[in-house]
Amino acid sequence: MPSPDDVVSMSKVYNAPELCNYYCTKQCPIGKDKETLIYEDLSEIAVRLMSALHFLNKSNDTIYQILEDGRIDEYEREDFKKVISTLKKLSYCADSLELWAKKNGLE
Repeated sequence: MPSPDDVVSMSKVYNAPELCNYYCTKQCPIGKDKETLIYEDLSEIAVRLMSALHFLNKSNDTIYQILEDGRIDEYEREDFKKVISTLKKLSYCADSLELWAKKNGLE
């Protein structure tokens, strides 16, 4: 099993930043609950990103209503779960975009 330093070195030598994500999500106990990134084309990332942003923009009022009183009521739980799911998708898109940028020498 390679050490974290070995993985970082290999990712630089082979221009494979996805190795770090794979190592963290498969080998590290801290990152095991994270989703493993798959290198995708920029167009695929953009479509998923726009979809998540569209849902959040459409749901602004719902998000404000859920969060304005500082608690999640029983009737708000399903909407809250949808918001959290979309935020996770948005986070995955951001991570995917960062991976794409690293792979293409932009970061």
